[in-house]
Amino acid sequence: QKGVDMSMNGDTVLVGSGTYYENIQITDKMITLSSYLSLYPDNLDFISNTIIDGSNIGTVISVLHNQNGASGETYPDTIKILGFSLVNGSSNNEQYGNAIAWNGPNGTFNGYWWHSTLSVENCNISQNTSGGFSDIGSKGNLYLNKVTISNSNDEIYGVVGWESTGMHVKNSIIENGFSWYNSEPIWNITYTLFNGFAYDEDESNIYGDPFFCDPENGDYSLAENSPAVGAGEDGV
Repeated sequence: QKGVDMSMNGDTVLVGSGTYYENIQITDKMITLSSYLSLYPDNLDFISNTIIDGSNIGTVISVLHNQNGASGETYPDTIKILGFSLVNGSSNNEQYGNAIAWNGPNGTFNGYWWHSTLSVENCNISQNTSGGFSDIGSKGNLYLNKVTISNSNDEIYGVVGWESTGMHVKNSIIENGFSWYNSEPIWNITYTLFNGFAYDEDESNIYGDPFFCDPENGDYSLAENSPAVGAGEDGV
């Protein structure tokens, strides 16, 4: 949290391998929060070795953006979360996800449309089984790439939009699927395995069980017979 608090717009906060028992808050900052995966993109071990543990007392990472859009121009700013395992989150707010809460309002300013985006990439989200309605709760524009969400509690959705403008998901596994409240977002889901209602029926998607090897003991790698093996973009 200290690194986030000291950061400024455009900064990257690098996090070394280890387990951090924290509930991170990012407020009104356009930053990248990353493990060392951003420095060594071929070493995927950084994902499993860099853990943020919410200790079941709150959302693991809350991203709250309350600023108005930039005057006289579009506002495509992005906050990024890259290369973590997020576990043991528990939200006390139904609109906040147990693992990630994203509040990025949008609208018009001086006649121009503005919005901000939360980008979550190369993250494993698991063991967030109590509290809120979802693992990720989004009120804003959301982009997920190479994200695996696993939850043994069938009453908790993978991703829920609360007046969310867009759900852009690819190359991911979203156990327990998607839902939305108040207003339906624009769906753009490709090369993704999920269950539940097929909000985006793109032919690249797969619906069903991902067949994790041993989720009860924290092994969320894919079994050889998983339909997700080789089903990502470009056969990944």
